[in-house]
Amino acid sequence: MKTMRQEVRAFNSWFWLIAILGFGSRHLKIKNRVLKYASEAVLLFYILHQTVIVTIGFYIANWNVNTIFKYLIISTSSFVAIIIVYDLVVKRINLFRFLFGMKRKK
Repeated sequence: MKTMRQEVRAFNSWFWLIAILGFGSRHLKIKNRVLKYASEAVLLFYILHQTVIVTIGFYIANWNVNTIFKYLIISTSSFVAIIIVYDLVVKRINLFRFLFGMKRKK
């Protein structure tokens, strides 16, 4: 059975979470080009990230280097690959924009 102390801690945690989300929604309302670009590309990142990471990781997994170095190579190269796919293919071709749930470009 929960003690009173555990219930107060849980209550306190929830209210800190609500306070942080409230401060964030009030003070983080910024608009710039990077945010506009990223918010349009976020669904593509979500859809493609696992496939790209697994594909790149398949070739890098057997390298004879440090694990941290492998992680850095996989994360950096997968980020760059997804940016390239988005910028050169999906962003410019209306068929791919439609397939990834984006508005049609005129």
